[in-house]
Amino acid sequence: MRAYRTLLLSAALLAACGKETPPAAAASALPPDLLAFDAGRLGSQVLHVLDQSAEYTGSRRGRHPRSLRDLGMDSLTPEFARVLSMASGEPVATVSFRRLEGHALASCSGGAELLESAALAGGTYTLTCVTTDGQTREVEAGGTSE
Repeated sequence: MRAYRTLLLSAALLAACGKETPPAAAASALPPDLLAFDAGRLGSQVLHVLDQSAEYTGSRRGRHPRSLRDLGMDSLTPEFARVLSMASGEPVATVSFRRLEGHALASCSGGAELLESAALAGGTYTLTCVTTDGQTREVEAGGTSE
């Protein structure tokens, strides 16, 4: 009986070897609007960093954080790389996908104005993003799904 199971398992493995996932199946795993999907995922991370930065600034009498370490945040997660920088005295958060395969956007960034924009415009905000082919463009993210 044991030899039969081993033979059956070997036959199944040999049958599966060399077969790739059909392109249609791989494509169906991706959302129909990949740009908006990526912008939403990167945007939520950008907003999270900016929210933590605003909280830090408020609790320290207007002193901005110098790094993610000041916020108690890691710069790397399994999926994202995060950077906090300063531009014209205001914090700017940039979040990138660590692996670009299957993504339309490589990274998105935004400043503290995104928090206000997201709060006032029904959750919609505009990010500055870099596509996987290197083009910079403004992308709208957030909002309510109906």
